[in-house]
Amino acid sequence: ATTRLAIDSGKANGMEVGNGADMVLRHVAQSQGKPVEALETLESQLAMFTRIAGNVDRAQMAAQAPSSLSEQAVAGAMAGMQSAWKRGDQAVLVSLLDQFNRSSPATYRMLFTDRNGRWADWVAARMQTPGVVFVAVGAGHLAGPDSLLVQLAMRGIPSRRVN
Repeated sequence: ATTRLAIDSGKANGMEVGNGADMVLRHVAQSQGKPVEALETLESQLAMFTRIAGNVDRAQMAAQAPSSLSEQAVAGAMAGMQSAWKRGDQAVLVSLLDQFNRSSPATYRMLFTDRNGRWADWVAARMQTPGVVFVAVGAGHLAGPDSLLVQLAMRGIPSRRVN
């Protein structure tokens, strides 16, 4: 239900899946004849979400869900996150990720910490192969103490923001 609310709120805010960074970048790469690969398979993502769903305490989730959660409130929060990201203000995302980690540490670890670690290992291994590779991930993976950027830095790989 929360996912549906987020999708509907995003649409109400003018956001479209087809206009997301991943889709835009994919289309540009494909139009230029560049190969496109994924850091993880659809099967691995589905398996991860199945594990998450199996670990959810539905009673606790219902008790923690704000009763005033509305499409308008979610749309406003999403607009705020988008605006903060465009400004390069990671504090908003870090705060949301921290809230998520406190409310569901196992899910946070599975979605962010573990995945970012696997992706950083992939990037580190790929850096040993000649050639240029562009890697794109969602904004939530680029903020906070468990971010892909922190994981890369721990492996001696520097990064910087580009606009």
